[in-house]
Amino acid sequence: MASFEKRGKKWRAVVSVMEAGARKKVSKTFNLKREAEAWATEMESDRNNGVVLVESDMLLADYFQKWYEQYRKPDIRNSTANTYHTQVYRLKKYFGDVRLNNMSSTLLQERLDEFAKDVSYSGVSTLLTRLKSALNDAILDGYIRNNVWSRLKNRAKVSDKKLKFMSATDFKRLQKYLYEHLDDDERNLMILTALETGARQGEVIALSPTDIKDDTLSITKSFSPYNMEVTLPKTPESVRTITISHRLQNVLLDHSYSDQQIFRYCRNSYISFQLRKVLKELEIPNVSFHALRHSHVSFLLYNDVALEYVSKRIGHKNPKITLEIYAHLLKERELNESEKTIELLSK
Repeated sequence: MASFEKRGKKWRAVVSVMEAGARKKVSKTFNLKREAEAWATEMESDRNNGVVLVESDMLLADYFQKWYEQYRKPDIRNSTANTYHTQVYRLKKYFGDVRLNNMSSTLLQERLDEFAKDVSYSGVSTLLTRLKSALNDAILDGYIRNNVWSRLKNRAKVSDKKLKFMSATDFKRLQKYLYEHLDDDERNLMILTALETGARQGEVIALSPTDIKDDTLSITKSFSPYNMEVTLPKTPESVRTITISHRLQNVLLDHSYSDQQIFRYCRNSYISFQLRKVLKELEIPNVSFHALRHSHVSFLLYNDVALEYVSKRIGHKNPKITLEIYAHLLKERELNESEKTIELLSK
């Protein structure tokens, strides 16, 4: 049974609970006695219904690490696991003294805002999404009682930078150069493959001759430069079969490194160096290897290839994702089409 005692102008309620087989008293102070009685009644009702009454004093960062190792690590690629390691480090840095039993919406938002000063909007979004997932499981696991994180907001500055990609003219110039200089450097074929398929760098490096048949390319695996090993692709939707030109099929098979590999396994920097060199020679603005994927999408959309097909070709879950990523490009196309429409109607 709960007990109550008056302390000055306030009332203190004390409820007895069991924790790990031992009896423990939990107390809370209120301005009015009826508030203390209402809290005690709620606590005793929760206790009778098996609801967690004593929250864990485990550090938030420690729980997140435990959650990741138990619920995420067995099912993700090593490259993705490395991002979780980074987030554990960030939680320790920005949320180091926050414990599960002293969390509040205000405290979490304050720490998240500090974190947002040093990290990009997407970086904050990723941490926030994973943190919410972990804390939702913390309720199910009996570590905490209430959800105090549902209202957390990402207040990081949204970058106004657009995705980098090549113009259609530069796309064709680079494509022509690569076909003409395949024998100069093995990396030229890697660059060409990314440009013509929109495949991610890891997907390109992991290709094998058996993935090619009848002018199609099956993307079923990815190479992780972190561990120098072949893994599953980024997402289930990344497993796909796409059409390729007969010309690309021939050069891939003719220049294969071995019967098992088209390309030698290598680090990202090894390829990036060659890409910068080629772009400089052609006087094309410098872009990253991943921007070849963006350039592939840009080139197809510029030539009126359907968004739905482009989305499936590059391994997105649905066209909505593609639309969100390339919204600015489609908006520019819309403006161009609008100008063409007015021009036609004005004749």
